[in-house]
Amino acid sequence: NIYSDCQDGECRYLLVLTQNYAALHILQQAFFKGEQQPEIIFGSSFPKDQEYTQICRNINRVKICMETGQMVILLNLQNLYESLYDALNQYYVQLAGQKYVDLGLGTHRVKCRVHPKFRLIVVEEKEVVYKQFPIPLINRLEKHYLDINTVLNKLQRDIVEELEKWVNNFIAVDTGKHFMGQQKYSPSDAFVGYHPDTCASVVMQVTEKLKKDRAPEELMLEIQNQATLVLLNCATPDSVVRLGTSQLGACQADHLARIYFQQQQHISLADFLHACLCTESRGVSVFTEITTFSRLLTTADMETLEAELQDTIGSIKILSLQQFDTEHSFLKAIRSFLDTTPGNKILIIQTDFENGCLGAQLVASAKYSAVNEINKTGLNKSSVFVFFITKLPRIEGGSSYVGFQGGLWQSVHIDDLRRSKDMVSDVTTLRDVTISQLFLEHRRELGFVSAEKKDELEGEGLAAPEQEKRTTQILDTTVLLRTCVQSAVGMLRDQNDGCNRSTRRIEILLGLLCEEDSLKASFLKITKKRLLSLLKEQEENARTLKEWVLRSASNLNALQEAGTFRHTLWKRVQNVVTPALAYMASVIDRDANLNLLVEPTTENCVKAMWIFIFNDLKLLNIPYVIGQGSSQTETILVQSYFQGTISAVNEMPFSWRIKDYLEDLWSQARYISDDKGHKEKFIEIFQKTPLGGYLAQLSEKERDTLFHCYLRDFILLTMGVSSHRELKFLRMALLSCIEEMKAASSGAEQNVLPLPWIHLGYCQFRSRLQNFSRILAVYPDVVNALAWREDNVPHHQMVLDVLAALACTEMLEGKLLKCKPQVWLQQVKNLQMPIEVVCTTNELKSNSGPCHQLLQQVRSQWNRVFSVSLFVEHVVLGVERVMPEIQDLIKKYTSLLGKCFQGDSDIKTLKTFTPVMKVLCQCKEDVSSASCRYGLRPCPVCWGDPKDPVCLPCDHVFCQSCITQCLISAEMLCPYCLVSLPNDYTLAVSKQLSGIITKYSKFREFCNSFFIDLVSTMCFKDNEPPEKAVIQELLNLLFARKEVVRGCQTETGKPSMHTKPLSPFDDVVDKTPVIRSVVLKLLLKYSFSDVKAYMQDYLSQVEKWILDEDDKTELYTLFVNCLEDSMCEKSGVFTEETKTTFLREDGRFLANFSQWSSQGAPQEASVEYLQGVARIRMCLDRAAELLYTLHGTANGSKDEKLYLQRVMQFCSQNNWYKIYLVRKITNQYGMEFTQSFSSKREYHWIFPRETIQQVLKHQPGQMDQFLVWGKNYKMIRDALGKAMIEGHMKSVEAALEVKPFSLTGTVVFDWPENRPLFIL
Repeated sequence: NIYSDCQDGECRYLLVLTQNYAALHILQQAFFKGEQQPEIIFGSSFPKDQEYTQICRNINRVKICMETGQMVILLNLQNLYESLYDALNQYYVQLAGQKYVDLGLGTHRVKCRVHPKFRLIVVEEKEVVYKQFPIPLINRLEKHYLDINTVLNKLQRDIVEELEKWVNNFIAVDTGKHFMGQQKYSPSDAFVGYHPDTCASVVMQVTEKLKKDRAPEELMLEIQNQATLVLLNCATPDSVVRLGTSQLGACQADHLARIYFQQQQHISLADFLHACLCTESRGVSVFTEITTFSRLLTTADMETLEAELQDTIGSIKILSLQQFDTEHSFLKAIRSFLDTTPGNKILIIQTDFENGCLGAQLVASAKYSAVNEINKTGLNKSSVFVFFITKLPRIEGGSSYVGFQGGLWQSVHIDDLRRSKDMVSDVTTLRDVTISQLFLEHRRELGFVSAEKKDELEGEGLAAPEQEKRTTQILDTTVLLRTCVQSAVGMLRDQNDGCNRSTRRIEILLGLLCEEDSLKASFLKITKKRLLSLLKEQEENARTLKEWVLRSASNLNALQEAGTFRHTLWKRVQNVVTPALAYMASVIDRDANLNLLVEPTTENCVKAMWIFIFNDLKLLNIPYVIGQGSSQTETILVQSYFQGTISAVNEMPFSWRIKDYLEDLWSQARYISDDKGHKEKFIEIFQKTPLGGYLAQLSEKERDTLFHCYLRDFILLTMGVSSHRELKFLRMALLSCIEEMKAASSGAEQNVLPLPWIHLGYCQFRSRLQNFSRILAVYPDVVNALAWREDNVPHHQMVLDVLAALACTEMLEGKLLKCKPQVWLQQVKNLQMPIEVVCTTNELKSNSGPCHQLLQQVRSQWNRVFSVSLFVEHVVLGVERVMPEIQDLIKKYTSLLGKCFQGDSDIKTLKTFTPVMKVLCQCKEDVSSASCRYGLRPCPVCWGDPKDPVCLPCDHVFCQSCITQCLISAEMLCPYCLVSLPNDYTLAVSKQLSGIITKYSKFREFCNSFFIDLVSTMCFKDNEPPEKAVIQELLNLLFARKEVVRGCQTETGKPSMHTKPLSPFDDVVDKTPVIRSVVLKLLLKYSFSDVKAYMQDYLSQVEKWILDEDDKTELYTLFVNCLEDSMCEKSGVFTEETKTTFLREDGRFLANFSQWSSQGAPQEASVEYLQGVARIRMCLDRAAELLYTLHGTANGSKDEKLYLQRVMQFCSQNNWYKIYLVRKITNQYGMEFTQSFSSKREYHWIFPRETIQQVLKHQPGQMDQFLVWGKNYKMIRDALGKAMIEGHMKSVEAALEVKPFSLTGTVVFDWPENRPLFIL
């Protein structure tokens, strides 16, 4: 029906459905040759061509064809079919033998004559017809389907079938064997623009070009080979890289890769243009459609192309479809370029493809109209190269773009239009290279270039330097590092600083990663070397890192994100390098270490030192800590080693590493046995190290600079510093320590000492330096005082800590009573430990001269300050809380108390102790007078604070209960003054007086707690006891002699002796005697021989004045406990050697004590005797421990076994020793363990004979565990058993009446010759 002569009547017009507009090309090849060319109207898809004016132009073209009888082919003209409604339906009007039809233009209609030979064909995409054409329009046309497969012969169809198999093998990739997971790819992922008719279209296009005068087999093979090359020309580079694991086989994969990367020119657009210009003949038009995933060309790119092609081309023009609104303006620009420029021309038309029907229609209409326009223009023996570049989005499964249209257009895919300056274009050279190897300086040693490639390069006549350049420029690692800087820094997090440091770090790294000068070139070179080391270490733990190119080519997500394959590889390298660079930056920029390289004030020797350490992989070892799964989302903490709140940066390169390095050398030197001392060995080892050798070859000035830089950083690394002034004095202190040690050393003659001297000085004076730093930290004001004395500070001796302590005590004294007590007291507590460390430092005690004098001043002033601080803590603050009305009075006595310590601040002397007592007593009296007009006194009867106080008319105050007992109805007299009371006088409790007495009692408690604290912390500190007179005074303070009230006379009428708390006041005493051990425990801090006489006096006084014979058990028990506690504290934790010594001494003691005790008992209890009892307890405790340790083993030492034999001999003298030992074992290790001894004969000596006999009578395991309590327990047990058998409790009651049973913790047992021995 294409050519109808109307013999069979009217024929309907045709609707040809097709794909990829293939029907137009088929119609042109099969039917429209020669002069039978139809009018083809390809609808424009430019934006403004959809308007009414363009519709009118197209209708006018159809009208002319109707009238002249020329055939019309309509494509992409959906907006025109409504105007041709009558024509398509063939609604003709006959008039004078002619046919007419109405053509609609909106609301207007025009009559048009229809020529008898006029035919109309609508060609449209199948999908467009199905989805957009109205049904009536489809029905009124005669429909045919026409695609490439329709016109293929059998040979071509066989070739298409083989080609489709080749495509399937091409995309069938086994990614599982490389631990990537199985990934499936579609043909569109490998061949850009692939569609179902691609293979047929390619075969048709290749067949048209080849000569057909060949044998069918030869022609088929040639067509198949050429068709694969056409498809390969549109393949993506990642798909070619994946061929190694495809079903094509390794041999064919390598062959195709060489063709793709070396012959087909996919590297860049410029290389492709060169190849086209060299192969095409003159006077032709060449049409090439190019797809790409990279950015479209810019004006700068056009200038680059013109510069590269200026010898082979006349002019170049780049047109962008997006800059044209109409087809007319687009074609006008083409005509203008072709008409105005002579010679060979390159016309580049580029567009950004949009998915969807509109994008495809715009590309199709622009390509068709461009071809028509160029064919109309005379070439005049010049060639026109038309390149239609389409930028596609990278989508899995391919975009909606349709390529391989055949005909005049050749299809090519150039992944990246621009030639990369930073990365090799032939990515196949990267396949056998690990990422770490990219950082090698001499890459020829890797064998990157194959033998074929070398022969090819030599055949091209390249000189050796050019070959080197072509074979080694795989990747510009400098550019790579610069692009990774921002991401690497973004992974870092600083402990102290925020984003400001990150910004500065980026600036520094970008400034250093270049080759502008020798310093930056060295930094760049070493950085690459270290990254090479780090990445090698990472690759040792990974199996598939050599397949990183293949893994990148197989990762569709990464390809979509990056776009081009070259960019994907670049990002892959970035992702590996960035964490390594970030970790390295976190190490080299600790404490702002990078600043030293860029600060203009940094000395050259410091920068050179920086580079030296950075270059030494052993000295600055950056270990591999980044896991294989590390990503740029992880955070790396940049550690800061500088202590304190001062925001300081280091002055010595890598000072933290040098410090650790020297500490390792110092540890090594201390374990080397040599004739030399440890210090000399340390310095000798250091000078043999590369760092020591490097420093030795520097000038004296440079060594001095580095010495002071490291000294300053060392202080910041070891001590907390809060201000620059504090740092200044710490530097002075450490320098003075070094000078003092240097003066005492015979081998330190150099003017500039090596760095180990800083460590040696710090180690020797560590405690003093740390203590000095603590003083500066807790009391910052001392810095001002030290600044005033700075000129007088000696530099050859360490005295700054003493001066600081002295300044602190002076300032604390000056601030007393001038600030709030709480604030002043807190300052004293903060300074207590550091100042006491200064006072007790052995080095200072042995020194003589100015330092010793300063130390004496510090001790004197500190004793005064601390003693007053105790008064403030206990009394001043307590009064402020309870009795605020007497604060002024207490402040007065605070000042008086301080004056007591002016002459001699040592309260261990009677000279100071007595005034303190007097001040406290006077203060109490004044407070008593201030509280009550007649003063406050204890109850004269009970000598305690009046409870429910009753004030008699004579102003004497009694407890209500005491006065009630003393008053007799017949004789109403005051018991104290014997003043008569009225007969009608009634006792009334004074509530007001009760409140005053309560407050006064609280005040007295404050004073007592102060006194006890003062005595325990000041009188009995250090290793020297107080004076004898002071000790005697303290012991006397535990007793008070009180006169008996006349109204309550006892039988004797003499004054009685009472016990009381350790207090300077004797107005309140104990109602019942209380024996206190506070002074005993304080005395026992010293040697027993030094305090034995005082303890004996105290024991004698208590026995004589206080206790009856029956109450002395508690007294002796108290002494024994105190003595035993003292011996335990002094023995402490001992080593195996001291343990053996103790065992021998205790064994001799037991033997001697047995002999001594057999000579006869002392007539009176003595402290020495009680100490012996305490030591017996300790010996038995140690025996219990040994029995537990050695039970069931034969590993005991000779001394341990001998000791147990001595204990066995000792216990054989008295069963009570055995009872104590059994109880100790049972309490410590349980009854079952004790019972296990009873079944073994070698341990029967532990138990009393009666216990062993009881065990032998019963079955093992049935022994009564409580027989150790003796006969009383056995009698009660037997009575209880009898009661249970007989059914009544009479036997139990009888047993209890005979002997009351008491389970007390005190055991009183008979010693030989009936001497009493008391053991808890």
